[in-house]
Amino acid sequence: MTFHSFRTRLMATAGGLSIALAAAAAAQAADAPPRDAGVSQVGEVVVTAQKRTERLQDVPTAVTVLNAADLVAKNAVSLDDYFRSVPGLTLYDNGEGFMELVIRGVTTGNGDTPTVGIYIDDTPIGSSTALARGDVLVPDLDPSDLQRVEVLKGPQGTLYGASNMGGLLKYITVAPDLNTFSGRVGVEGETVEKGGAGYAVRAAVNLPLIKDDLALRISGSMREDPGFVDNVANGDRNVNDARVFNGRAALLWRPTDTFQIKLSALFQNRNGYGETREDYNFLTGKPIYGDLKQSRVPGINSDRERLEQYNATIEDDLGWATLTSSTSYAKNHYYNLADLSSLFSPIFAPAFGIPDLGVELVQSFGTQKITQEVRLASRSDAKIEWLAGVFYTHESSTFYQKFNPVQTENGQAIQGLPLFALDVGRSHYQEIAGFGDVTYHFTPKFDVQAGVRYSYNNQDSHDYNNGLLDGTLTPILGAGTSHEGVTTFLFTPEYKFTDSQMIYGRIASGYRAGGPNYTLAGAETPFLSDSTVNYEVGFKSELLDRQAYVEMDAFYITWSRIQLLGVNSLDEEFFTNAGAAVSQGFEFSGQYRPVHGLTLAANLTYSDAHLTEDAPSGIYAPSGSRLPYSPRWSGQISANYEFPLVADWKGSIGGDYSYTGDRISDFQSSASIARITLPAYSVVNLQAGVRNERYSVNLFVKNVADERGFTAANALTLSKTPASYAVSVIQPRTVGVSLAAKF
Repeated sequence: MTFHSFRTRLMATAGGLSIALAAAAAAQAADAPPRDAGVSQVGEVVVTAQKRTERLQDVPTAVTVLNAADLVAKNAVSLDDYFRSVPGLTLYDNGEGFMELVIRGVTTGNGDTPTVGIYIDDTPIGSSTALARGDVLVPDLDPSDLQRVEVLKGPQGTLYGASNMGGLLKYITVAPDLNTFSGRVGVEGETVEKGGAGYAVRAAVNLPLIKDDLALRISGSMREDPGFVDNVANGDRNVNDARVFNGRAALLWRPTDTFQIKLSALFQNRNGYGETREDYNFLTGKPIYGDLKQSRVPGINSDRERLEQYNATIEDDLGWATLTSSTSYAKNHYYNLADLSSLFSPIFAPAFGIPDLGVELVQSFGTQKITQEVRLASRSDAKIEWLAGVFYTHESSTFYQKFNPVQTENGQAIQGLPLFALDVGRSHYQEIAGFGDVTYHFTPKFDVQAGVRYSYNNQDSHDYNNGLLDGTLTPILGAGTSHEGVTTFLFTPEYKFTDSQMIYGRIASGYRAGGPNYTLAGAETPFLSDSTVNYEVGFKSELLDRQAYVEMDAFYITWSRIQLLGVNSLDEEFFTNAGAAVSQGFEFSGQYRPVHGLTLAANLTYSDAHLTEDAPSGIYAPSGSRLPYSPRWSGQISANYEFPLVADWKGSIGGDYSYTGDRISDFQSSASIARITLPAYSVVNLQAGVRNERYSVNLFVKNVADERGFTAANALTLSKTPASYAVSVIQPRTVGVSLAAKF
């Protein structure tokens, strides 16, 4: 089937379904009897997906919103806990602090430039390039001081720029309240089946320093995530525990009704003490050493992550438009010690005559990022609604790797064997862009939005590598530069049947910046940007007198000039552009409140993401190959019931069931090396609690069936045989309790 015919059939099918549903819903709404007082309505949700405050059902693009207070109540405190609540979102978690987000299957695996952007309010986070591993340093914020999490599906290049070609995850923090003194404290504890115990402490206070004019909000949390993986090499238990610290302060000054300044600072530290991986044999389908066990050289598996974010946002309501200026500084850093002995000891131990020779990987990388954005947005009630802005960012990044010889018995260093070192001492990325969109309201029901962005970036890098693996002890020095201009666009017609029912179409593009290559033979030239174009139709509606809300969409994404990791004659990796891919499918989410206190919700995603052209030499990925770590089917159903108890106390009970389909691991260098299939898995969570206006107590059980779901797979041998892999495992059955008090 040709691209044109498939796209036409996709749009026609989804459009016809949406129109039929909308017509039926409109007719039902017109004839509906007055609402029963015993039936509750779906609450209104507000988002900032289009850089202005709007109702979710008015935004003509696919957006999922997660309420942060609900996440805390269910102890869903990390992306591992709640990513399955978002249709179209997949999480690659390799078990040592590396996380990669995948939306609608747009990925070629880890080690590349990001395809999903990360924002904290108006601040973009992380590197825009692959030279600083920008795809795997995903901030995983504790939701205790968040208002909500917004996930935008499909390319967002026009409003958000580079590295948003698959979508965007946006953390929205709680703003200071100018009028009310308030606070919250909470504690929780949990135990893991076959593992250790963890705890968390959270606190926040809001201080109106000058009523109606000046307020300060301070929050912080400390969490210990329990370990549950044992190291058979030395008998250590629960080696993969981690400690996470979060802190935030925000100051809001509103001297007039039309002008305000918000200053904020946020930090997060995570210290991980081991890998969340078990050693696994894909030929037998069983763990090598037993359930939740690994074999690692003692004392050298750990990771540290640090995130800092500072922002000053000024808003001025000019009457005819609103002026917004956002100035940000963000810094993230990652440091890791990992055991690579199973990969290299079979080669190095006999070569150097040291039977006890192991290999430790030391790696460190991070980015400092200064960003300035100024935009002007018209009034939302104008016939011609518009937004225009300029954007500037400067990134300075580092990347360092070194292979150290160690004794496998105790991890002690072996001197005098310089195996390998790579140091991208400093790379720079600088971008300036102008963007804007215009929405013309032809009638109160029909409007069309069009937008464009032009971005221009300059980059440079300086690196060296040397060691026995390179065949020389003399550093190989190199430097690279690149510059490129990229245009992205969007076109979105929208028709509103009623104030709460709409259908939209969307054509939008996104891109990843290219850049300079490592200084390797065969990689002397820069690699170029790649891009996606998304063709989508969607439908959003409140139904049954606002007892239900439904959102659905069908999409077809083309991906051209894909950035891939190539391999030269020395088996060294470098970046190249080659091939094309598509991702096609549909997403559904809905919520229904049939009786007062009962909320039912469901989501379902089908996504077929695959190559449409062969990958270049050095990568075995023929046309038709599935893109890595993207399930074809995934979904979740949930139910929660809230009921009165005594006095002002209320009780609640609920649960959810999630399904993640099978996924295929990274592309390999030849047909003789099999791509590993990560099996499908399901997760059941339960929770119950009591609360009043001041106090709350919640009990929770996560992963009730104690499922062993895999989120990543890493070869333990250079031959990459299916018999020897390290797989990242979701947290086993966990039972816990949380208590919180407001004041």
